[in-house]
Amino acid sequence: MVTLILSGFSAHGEKWINYLESNLKVNHKVKSVRWEHWKTGGGIKLKKELEKIEKITGKDKCNIIAKSVGTMVCLNVIKLNPSKVNKIIFCGIPSVGSKRLDLTKEALGNIKSENLLFVQNTFDPFVKSKELKKVLEKINKNFKLIEKDAKNHDYYYVEDFNKFLKS
Repeated sequence: MVTLILSGFSAHGEKWINYLESNLKVNHKVKSVRWEHWKTGGGIKLKKELEKIEKITGKDKCNIIAKSVGTMVCLNVIKLNPSKVNKIIFCGIPSVGSKRLDLTKEALGNIKSENLLFVQNTFDPFVKSKELKKVLEKINKNFKLIEKDAKNHDYYYVEDFNKFLKS
């Protein structure tokens, strides 16, 4: 088993990765992806990042903690190999448009709702928790959403992450 950390688009995500790597309390490996575009500029090259993730996880089952654009990458990981995924934490979902909704429905269709946790700040500048809640209810009313009282896109809720991963 490995817990994989997928951060947001910005290179500031490395601070979040380092925090989680230092504070997650799991009895297995914790690995993370540093996006290639942090070094080279430009956007995320999804195919290349998915290949990198496959190399990192190997044949191991994995938990995934994904933030912001990392949630979109995570959905693509699940779509490619749903049986490899154990538990998933989505935080700071950055958009809830129809394209995103379709991918979410497709990817999460094979994952048990008790293995999914959504964490969203009440006034996240990209998507407020109430907006996300409405969208999630269209997919599955059993998804667990933790709404945090915050007006930012920061997700340092390691206590919630540890509790969920140990459950």
